[in-house]
Amino acid sequence: MTTASITISPAPPLQPASDYAALREAGLAYIERYASANWTDYNTHDPGITLLELLCYAITDLSLRTSLDMKDLLASSFGSGDAMQASFVTAGKALPTSPVSDLDYRKLFIDIDGVRNAWLEPASQTIFVNCQAKSGEAQLAYHAFPGVLPNNQTSFALKGLYDIQVDFDHFFVQQQVRAGTFADEAAGRQAVLKKVRETYLANRNLCEDVMTIGAVPVQYVMFCADIGLDNEANVSEVYAEILFRVQDYLAPPVKRYSLAERQNHTDADGNRLTTDQIFDGPRLANGFIDDDELEQSERRSRVYASDLINLMMSVKGVKDVRKVLMNKWKAGDACLNGPPLANGEQRWCLHIDPLHQPQLCAKNVALSFFKDIIPVGSLRDKTAALNRFQELQEKAYRENRKTVNDLPVPTGEMYDLKAYSSIANDLPQNYGVGRFGLPASASAERQAQSRQLKAYLLFFDQILTNYQAQLANLKSFFSADQDARTYFGQPVTELAGIDELYVDPAGVSDTIDNVLAKLEDFEDNPVRKNRFLDHLLARFAENFNDYALLMHSLFGERGSEEILEDKVHFIREYGEIFRSKAYNYCKPAWETANVAGITRRLARLTGIRGNNYQTYTASAVTVMTAFPSAENPALFQFQLKSPENDTQFLVSTTEFNSVERAEKAMKTAFQKVPAKGRFRMEAVENRFTYALLDSVNQPIAQCPRTFSTRKEADQDLETALETLIYSGEALFLVEHSLLRPKTEPSDAWMTVCVEPGCDHCEPLDPYSYRVSIVLPGYTMRFRNIDYRRYIENLIRSELPAHVLARICWVSREQLHHFEVVYQPWLDAQAATCADPTLANDQAKALIDRLEHPDFHTIYETGVLHDCDNEDEEIPIILNRTALGTLPLSKPEDPPTPDS
Repeated sequence: MTTASITISPAPPLQPASDYAALREAGLAYIERYASANWTDYNTHDPGITLLELLCYAITDLSLRTSLDMKDLLASSFGSGDAMQASFVTAGKALPTSPVSDLDYRKLFIDIDGVRNAWLEPASQTIFVNCQAKSGEAQLAYHAFPGVLPNNQTSFALKGLYDIQVDFDHFFVQQQVRAGTFADEAAGRQAVLKKVRETYLANRNLCEDVMTIGAVPVQYVMFCADIGLDNEANVSEVYAEILFRVQDYLAPPVKRYSLAERQNHTDADGNRLTTDQIFDGPRLANGFIDDDELEQSERRSRVYASDLINLMMSVKGVKDVRKVLMNKWKAGDACLNGPPLANGEQRWCLHIDPLHQPQLCAKNVALSFFKDIIPVGSLRDKTAALNRFQELQEKAYRENRKTVNDLPVPTGEMYDLKAYSSIANDLPQNYGVGRFGLPASASAERQAQSRQLKAYLLFFDQILTNYQAQLANLKSFFSADQDARTYFGQPVTELAGIDELYVDPAGVSDTIDNVLAKLEDFEDNPVRKNRFLDHLLARFAENFNDYALLMHSLFGERGSEEILEDKVHFIREYGEIFRSKAYNYCKPAWETANVAGITRRLARLTGIRGNNYQTYTASAVTVMTAFPSAENPALFQFQLKSPENDTQFLVSTTEFNSVERAEKAMKTAFQKVPAKGRFRMEAVENRFTYALLDSVNQPIAQCPRTFSTRKEADQDLETALETLIYSGEALFLVEHSLLRPKTEPSDAWMTVCVEPGCDHCEPLDPYSYRVSIVLPGYTMRFRNIDYRRYIENLIRSELPAHVLARICWVSREQLHHFEVVYQPWLDAQAATCADPTLANDQAKALIDRLEHPDFHTIYETGVLHDCDNEDEEIPIILNRTALGTLPLSKPEDPPTPDS
């Protein structure tokens, strides 16, 4: 008697929606629970059970479609492979990061044509402090203060400054000279150094800078050898191969790997590298570089004869090496301009000067070849060998340039997910509801029963076909589009006699679209769309939770709508937002997208619309003002108008007898952003306008313009609210390390806090890893102390941990004074790339503004009061209000340019 083996199936368990038997059992359980009083026959011949089984089968079909690979679902949704490829970010764009370590920067430099290797090393720049400096005397300098006692001066070393040393790929430079790209090798090397500088500045980290960029000094090396060859060896081929291998030994290039090669590499634990490990670091154009190999690629300090002998013995055709002598040229001397060092021959070890890169002087290498005891080879063989050596270098250069460095977007198989056939078509033919219908002889009663069953099944059909339409539009749910639809449907078409079941067959599609549009307009629609965007954000480990809660507490339902827009902007620009990346100061930065990554990131995380550097005060129109009435100049009204022009959004319905009263009413009306429910749409002679209502639903401000449609009026109201909430918001960032004087003598120094005897506040260094962040403290949102605290906490958490920020919420007047000196300083920074002396004067003006006594955070004006009027004004609260400053809710007039 055989015993059946007990095995565990390797197939994954069925999902509940894919398990037909489980669905049927669950359906029977519901029938028994709710219909057992009238329905007792649950056998397979019962029509009701047949319908149950049919619905269970339809559900398993939907489950099968839903369980398709995501690439298949998305390919089917996009409809073409090209559309899908264009809609997704590849691994090569999503996974690399900005450079953060010296190895990252070295990879970027080595990726430049003409660079064989490069090193990023900390630069040394010391600033001395005169602790007893009097007014008008220099407090800081790049040199010790003569005549000041040592105990009255101290010093600190600037951090975040680097020197870059470049080891040129001499073969590439020489090749470009031969091609006519460069006039000579010196011009070629200068072009490479310029490209290195541009690359660094385009990828500079916040609060870091480069001091010098120079070439690694070269020391030329030659050697002589007597070499025995096999009888079949080709002299010129062996000669060329020896030159090539020795050059690689003296100055080995950093190996680049293709994507396929990296996928076969393993980590320290022996596991294959994952995709995120492969793409970790900056994105390169020429393959991938291994961190461990790069770290070990240092300049050779000694050349051993034993190494050269091993290299020569490894060449095919070499039988023995009988004698080796090595020599070098004086550091900095070109090998072709004179002989090597006299009496410099070494038999076993040749020492290279410190921090120099050995380079083979191939034309001066002297190799003597023998076959047995007979000398072989001639000058012609050496000339051929030098030509072949050049060919080997060119081949190695080409092979080390890997171009396949990205993973394609997976290409899925396309299915017609929307295709739906009514479940009635799967019923037995005797039901009379399928494709063949009823015979012509069927009675009127039988035909009515058939239509009745079709109509009954149509309820299920519509649910099922809508589900398939939803699945077919999957791409919309992964779209960073605020207006993307989230509900989809389609009419049932594959059913004989379907038109008989509809009141208006031609309008079915429109009816479905209208129903779906109403679903989109449900009150929870912003919540639903926010959930879709939150899913996308979670894929990048980002969230807007704190911001969403704060916006909702400040602006209610309006806040949810604004958050939607902020999330969309953040997702769309995510690939350009790197918190550690600084701006490129050699390019224009005023009214351009050339801003620090942290500036753009903070703007997107807080909903600040202005994320570039531009004037927000002197040239901007104040959006909330009091103005003389047109009918009676002695009376005043308040208004809300566009910052770009004089378009009025709202004008007060009441006229006031003084500016102060008008401004007080304006403060009351716009103290908080009005919810949309406080606005009323009004029809005026078949046109539309809107009004702002007070607490008893009386209009306190009216739009002076009318619109031909309600939609146009709604859009104008949206613009008005956007203006009220976001107008004037900005964020400026100043890196203190860029304020250091570029040349001496200079008076453009920041102030340090020291006492005689050099007692000082920490940190003493005002430059290294320090930033000043300037924001307007008078705008609608920025007046709110809770919102300020949120932004301040966000700034400190988003900035790199080693960067210390000073955050100032300034008045309109102080912001104007800041803008007046900030723009010239940015322009001067770009000019310093050509002439370092140009930035000192502008840096001094900017330092004076940042250190001005009036340049500080402002608060709402508080009032000391008695118990009788305690509710009338803002009370004094520590760290939330101030005495003697202007009320922030009344925007100040923009200062004149010469104020």
